[in-house]
Amino acid sequence: MKPLNIVNTSLRTKLIIAIILILAFVALSSVTFFYYYTDRELGETYALKIFTLPQFKAIIVRNSLYIYTLFALIATVGITAIVILHTHRIVGPLVRMKRLMGQMSEGDFEDAVRFREDDLVHPLADALQNAATKYKGRYSVIRESIHEMHRDSVEMYEFLQNGDIEAAEDKRRNIVKKAGDLNKLLSEIKL
Repeated sequence: MKPLNIVNTSLRTKLIIAIILILAFVALSSVTFFYYYTDRELGETYALKIFTLPQFKAIIVRNSLYIYTLFALIATVGITAIVILHTHRIVGPLVRMKRLMGQMSEGDFEDAVRFREDDLVHPLADALQNAATKYKGRYSVIRESIHEMHRDSVEMYEFLQNGDIEAAEDKRRNIVKKAGDLNKLLSEIKL
């Protein structure tokens, strides 16, 4: 069975690239911010440097926790936003298609499937639009055939009431032929 390729194949690649770019930006930003935030002079003499080193170690640990926590939060928010935007580009069209399928099941084939440029399920929309177009044509033919059969049955009844058996028989044959055509048309419909 051939894969349907419902979702644009570049989605995964674009999503991975966006996440990598966010993580790279956050990592570089946090390293740069950490470097400039903790860059201090330890002292002028060797003894002063040794004395301030333990204090500086505690400052580095505390500052690194603050800085990396802040940038991890920024990365989480950025990745969440990217994922929500990408899923919206899939779920939004699916909701619209669900509504359209409901309308089609009620016999309303007038609405077309319309997507935004950046929606990701265009192949599915095209397939749904093709199905709607085909079923709209078949629905019209079936509906018209049923109306014709109803008119013929009313005329056949009137012929029978008037005693015109031959004309009534012609109408009956006409109805049987239309019923056969309708049966054939209905059997060709595949879901």
